[in-house]
Amino acid sequence: LELHIRLIPNGTMSLWIKNSLKNDDCISIKGPFGHCSYSATNNEQPLLLMGTGTGLAPLYGILKDAMLQKHRGPIVLFHGGKTPSSLYLTEELRELSKEKPQFQYRPCVLSEGTNDIIEIPMDHYVINNIPWLKSARIYLCGDPSFVTSMRKKLFIAGASSKEIYADAFLPSIR
Repeated sequence: LELHIRLIPNGTMSLWIKNSLKNDDCISIKGPFGHCSYSATNNEQPLLLMGTGTGLAPLYGILKDAMLQKHRGPIVLFHGGKTPSSLYLTEELRELSKEKPQFQYRPCVLSEGTNDIIEIPMDHYVINNIPWLKSARIYLCGDPSFVTSMRKKLFIAGASSKEIYADAFLPSIR
C-alpha cells in the first residue's frame, strides 16, 4: 500500500499524519471507494490517465497495475501542476517511460515550463494531441474543478462517457 500525502495548511488528515502518527503506529484503512482502478478487460485499449496534485496517486496505481497485468495498448499519463515544483515522481515516471515502450509520461504546468515539462493547459494539449481519444479508457483524478471540467471537455471532444472514470479529491480542513 502506497499513500501520497500532500501537507495542506489546516488539513485534518495531513496534519494528523505529520504531527501525531508514528512509524510503528497501527492504523486501519477502509476503501478504496473511488471509481479509478485498472480493469484488464481489454488490454489493447488505449489508457489516458490525467491528474493534478496527489491525484497522481490512483493513476500511479492504475499504471503499475496495468504494467503488472501486461497491458499492451498505449498508456499516456498527464500529471499537472502550477509549476514544476508542484509535480512529484517525475524521475521515476520518466525512467518507466524509457523502459516501457507503450507508456508515455507528460508532465504539464501552467507556468515555468522547461524543455521536458509542457507549459500549456493540460486540456488543450490532450484534446489536440491524442489521436485515439475517442477509443480510450480515461481516468481523471485530482481537484474537483479539474475533474468536472475535463470530463465535460473530453466528452465534447468525442470520448465516450462510459469510458471516463473520475475521482475528485476534496481536502478536509479544520
